[in-house]
Amino acid sequence: MNKIQRLSMFLRVIFQIAFVVWPLVLALYWIFAPQHFPYNFSINFIPNGTEILHPITGADSLWGFLIGLLPTIIEMIIIYFLIKLFKLYEQGEIFTLSNVEYLKKIGIYMLINQGMGFIYDALITFVLTMHNPPGHRVASFTFASHDAYNVVTAIMIIVIAWVMAEGCKLKEELKYTV
Repeated sequence: MNKIQRLSMFLRVIFQIAFVVWPLVLALYWIFAPQHFPYNFSINFIPNGTEILHPITGADSLWGFLIGLLPTIIEMIIIYFLIKLFKLYEQGEIFTLSNVEYLKKIGIYMLINQGMGFIYDALITFVLTMHNPPGHRVASFTFASHDAYNVVTAIMIIVIAWVMAEGCKLKEELKYTV
């Protein structure tokens, strides 16, 4: 197996593990509620600066989990396409239209995920602060530099997919040229 195939197999396995683990982390986070999450990870499903001035109830945790599923489902779709893409690379299929389609879908879903971030932030901050005293209830939208970076990265992936599609067309045309 060449280096690309070995690395692709390694990355495919990592993404397959992430496909199973990521929703479990979301569930565990909300089962233990944010104040009691037992692991010292930098994982945080609540936007920074959200003031929760009351104990988190079971209903708050349930809502947090359900709202958290919105971006998680999109992230799972991205991971699914990454698994498919690296499986093709592992099989030695590098410049194919299937790869192009997976790359394009990854880029598109990354853009969708950025848009979902606005909805998620507004919903999660609203749900977690609705029991705060008046004047401390919020529904916030955030857009940070990493969000801009993710949008640019998603657009670059879509453009790369487009360039690869053109390359695949040229390769196909050259195959029939005498």
